[in-house]
Formats: sequence, structure tokens, C-alpha cells
Amino acid sequence: MWSTIKPFGKFALLIEWPQEINTSILAEISSVRISLESAQVDGVVDIVPAYASLTVFYQPEVISYSKLKEMICLWQGNISVSYTNLRAPETVL
Repeated sequence: MWSTIKPFGKFALLIEWPQEINTSILAEISSVRISLESAQVDGVVDIVPAYASLTVFYQPEVISYSKLKEMICLWQGNISVSYTNLRAPETVL
């Protein structure tokens, strides 16, 4: 799974994977994103995937960094990684 979870500014948490081109990493990022979206965690306002990371923006007055990190770490072993979870990126014109 991911290699680090750390604060990203005052209102975001950054989950990082190894900086390599690997389809399994992309599948894991997509699975974590889908799991977070499905959980509808109070205070999470945006989830932004990148090739080797996932940024989770949150409202610290609703959920703390440590609580959000704890929740994500607890899910680490329970997130199903599947290439069927991958979605094509939306095109913005």
C-alpha cells in the first residue's frame, strides 16, 4: 500500500505511494479514493488523486488530522484493490 501519510498544509492530508510507474499503484489510489468517497466521512470536502498520491482536503473544525489519519490507516488492510475500480478521467474543456 502507501508509503507515507502526512499533513499537506493546514487543511489537507497527503497519502503517498512509491514514485514509480506501476498500474497496481494507480489501482490502489483509485481504491482508496472510492473507499473514502463511499464512507462519506464528515469533514472531508475533497479528494484529489494524482499518479502516486492522494490528497484529502478536510475541515479541521469537524475532523482532526490525527482522527482522519487513524481512520485511513485502519482501512489499509480492508480496502479491496481491483482494476475494475478504475474510472477513466473526466475530460474538462
